Amino acid sequence: MNRNLVERAKAPTALNESDLMIRPKQIAHAAALNSALQKYSAQIFPLPGVDDPVRRNVLVAQILESIRRIEYVKAIASRPIDPDRADPKSDLFDPLKAALLCMRAGDRDEAFWLIFLATHFSKHAVDGWGLMRAVYGRLGTNPYWSWAEICSDLSGFRLWLRANQTGLSHLRFGNHRKYESKRENSPKGLAAVVESYVAWVGPPGTHDQRFTGIIGHTNDPTVAFEQLYQSVSSITRWGRLGAFDHLTMIGKLGLLHIEPGRTFLKGATGPRAGTALLLNGDAAAKLDVKHAEAELIKLGTKLSVGQQVLEDSLCNWQKSPSVFVAFR
Repeated sequence: MNRNLVERAKAPTALNESDLMIRPKQIAHAAALNSALQKYSAQIFPLPGVDDPVRRNVLVAQILESIRRIEYVKAIASRPIDPDRADPKSDLFDPLKAALLCMRAGDRDEAFWLIFLATHFSKHAVDGWGLMRAVYGRLGTNPYWSWAEICSDLSGFRLWLRANQTGLSHLRFGNHRKYESKRENSPKGLAAVVESYVAWVGPPGTHDQRFTGIIGHTNDPTVAFEQLYQSVSSITRWGRLGAFDHLTMIGKLGLLHIEPGRTFLKGATGPRAGTALLLNGDAAAKLDVKHAEAELIKLGTKLSVGQQVLEDSLCNWQKSPSVFVAFR
């Protein structure tokens, strides 16, 4: 048993690998992360939130969990995908795998549209992709609300949404979008969001034309992410979380070479609380966002993890800093 990982000599109550859901092949990585956190706190910048070995172990486990989630999404991009994944009439429907199928078929506009919708609806813990499947698939009727269809009939989408409020009422948005509205007459409801997104893309121009117009031909994925983040934030209801989730998913699925170069703490809740807990030992402590982001950039470099991993793991860690919970 690795003492840097469980630290039983110093803390008899520290959690073991089973408690932390650390797989055998990850034990060495967990030990390295644990050691790096201790050294960073002792030699570079104090991290009072992980002075307690139990909390440090839980944060390490959340970092590994975040890495697994990101690697999973990237992995499905190289695997065979059942065509039914792209069929909203099928129980197998999965918008992210559908986006990959569209990308492979050369229909990048539909792929980007699916990722946008998947971000907005989010996957519900019980309903799964039920709400998105119902809307995108037009409740099982034809034609479904593909990119071509939505661009040619935005007013028809609003009318359809108004007529089908009852049929959609029992389906729910996922956790990251739990405050969104399906109401057609809401100025910030689903119809308004879709109209805003279509206007942002600007058909008959394509998604690729829009993205290239914003980021140009930069080879730096963090610069491209930063520029796109500032632009997509103008979409209705596309605040900090929507913009971050949207763009990181585009990057993970390989549609664009982009990745966040910082954690984008302004406007954040969970990631900001997790950062405050790490840097100040108190999730409710005031935080200098620019200073905190700069520290996380340095920490990410020392831990050899990206800012997306830190953003995600800190958000989940602050929910349960002393007991590991896999928030999936």
